[in-house]
Amino acid sequence: MLTRTEVIDTYSFMVWCLLVCANVCDAKYYRVPNELIGLGYLLGIHIHVMSYGAKGLVIFMVKAVIPILLLYLLYVIDGLGAGDIKLYSVITGCTSAVVGTMESMLLLVTLSIFIAGAAIVLRCFKEKRLDRRKLHFSFYITAAFYTMQWL
Repeated sequence: MLTRTEVIDTYSFMVWCLLVCANVCDAKYYRVPNELIGLGYLLGIHIHVMSYGAKGLVIFMVKAVIPILLLYLLYVIDGLGAGDIKLYSVITGCTSAVVGTMESMLLLVTLSIFIAGAAIVLRCFKEKRLDRRKLHFSFYITAAFYTMQWL
């Protein structure tokens, strides 16, 4: 029988694997495949059902829908891609069970946007110009998840 800490470490590792795959796909193709998102949803459902029983399915669904609702406006104004929003949905659903509570979901979104903003500002200063570029936002989601592991 695994201890609670070992279970959390195992789930964290699984989320890390999912994020690494998302980063590789995003870097190479500028998209996060729907197959990877589906696998993430299955992982999140598994984590919640194992943690909370049958009501874990409902808890995951609520946690997965909230980022979609919150970030939809950014998608409409072309601030985030659909794959990025779906990745947020998957990771926030998994993270709140692995790392902590619903506040961890909001922390993940806030941290990744802050890290992305800092990276954009630094790039503008370095290149001495301001232009619109495609971002690999999955990198910043991963950086935020990494930061949350240490908080």
